[in-house]
Amino acid sequence: MTSTQWALRMWAGLRRHPWVVDVAVGPRVMGPNELGWLETGLSALSGTGLTGGERLDSVVLVTGHVRSLAQQSTAPAPKPTHPRTP
Repeated sequence: MTSTQWALRMWAGLRRHPWVVDVAVGPRVMGPNELGWLETGLSALSGTGLTGGERLDSVVLVTGHVRSLAQQSTAPAPKPTHPRTP
């Protein structure tokens, strides 16, 4: 799997299950599926010349970006603070 495919699959999963964005935050033990997903992301970056730490940083960065986009896409629209004038 490529890193693009990995990120797009994460996006699709978060769109199907938007509650995951709120549940999987904060200090906690990482579950086996989440750990497997992380390992898949790391292996997608093998052969790039990045060190292990750089690959981990990259996976965390992309994960945060995809999660943020998923959260924004499901957030309710803000209510206007001023009444609209015709």
